[in-house]
Amino acid sequence: MFICEDCGAVLAEEDLHTERSYVSDYMGGCYENITGCPCGGSVEEAEMCDMCGEYFRHEDLHDGICIDCLREEMTVDNAIECGKDGSARSDVSINGFLAMVFSHEKIDEILIRELERLIGESAANANHIIDLARVWCEEDTSYFADWLNSRH
Repeated sequence: MFICEDCGAVLAEEDLHTERSYVSDYMGGCYENITGCPCGGSVEEAEMCDMCGEYFRHEDLHDGICIDCLREEMTVDNAIECGKDGSARSDVSINGFLAMVFSHEKIDEILIRELERLIGESAANANHIIDLARVWCEEDTSYFADWLNSRH
């Protein structure tokens, strides 16, 4: 599949327009075939988004996922799950005694319970936390896309 850089049309190879273009008079005339979109625009190969199946330019995909699909997946639940990965964890300082009493899993459980309480407290809190989840996921879209791919 190909995508037009001008009009954005997604085209199969048989839908491309080929035009013979004059290059020079050398040895009776030299021509080259130029392949492009019927609109006259140039085309480049397109790749399919692993999630929605639509075609995009390679540079518009993040580990095979388009930005629209990534944004749909940037939820609080996914941010929490993705953040459980050791490489996505942030080192924080907490009371040494509490760190001795509670395991990492228990600390996560306590913080998630507090997060759920905040979300339930008001629509403003819920919207703010949803925004924070999106910001956290967007900080490293490649990492987040890789994590999404590992789940499928």
